[in-house]
Amino acid sequence: MSEDRKRIAVLGGGIGGLTTALELTATPELRARHEVTLYQLGWRAGGKCATGRESDYGDRILEHGLHLWFNGYDNAFRLLGDCYDELDRPPEHPLRDMDTAWRPQPTAILYDKFEDRWSAAKRTYPIESGRPWDEVEVPRFWDLVVGSFRFVTG
Repeated sequence: MSEDRKRIAVLGGGIGGLTTALELTATPELRARHEVTLYQLGWRAGGKCATGRESDYGDRILEHGLHLWFNGYDNAFRLLGDCYDELDRPPEHPLRDMDTAWRPQPTAILYDKFEDRWSAAKRTYPIESGRPWDEVEVPRFWDLVVGSFRFVTG
């Protein structure tokens, strides 16, 4: 290690820690200035985004953090795009970039348990133009009110 490189410890492998480590090493100049070590309690990074598979249940995916991608995180898709760019996968790779790894999903099924009985509500929403990671104008207040009302009323 160069004597003038800063040693930086990032605590936690959740989205905040992973983002910090990525941003501190995002360019060759930053990598020359910083030596970053990420410390994670346990073997799985990801914090609220962590997923895994349960072999006792047919390798079903167990997750608890996909809510991270729901409309409340303006920089999530930009960050993910940066990660794909950093991977620099070959053109034939099936998940080489954001456009091949993500596709619109207009349908959601919402489950609720009340008095020991499960119910399901299927909702289908229109697919908007553009992609979630494209830059957009900041919505006007009334656009948010109308959008919220439409979401609640299904």
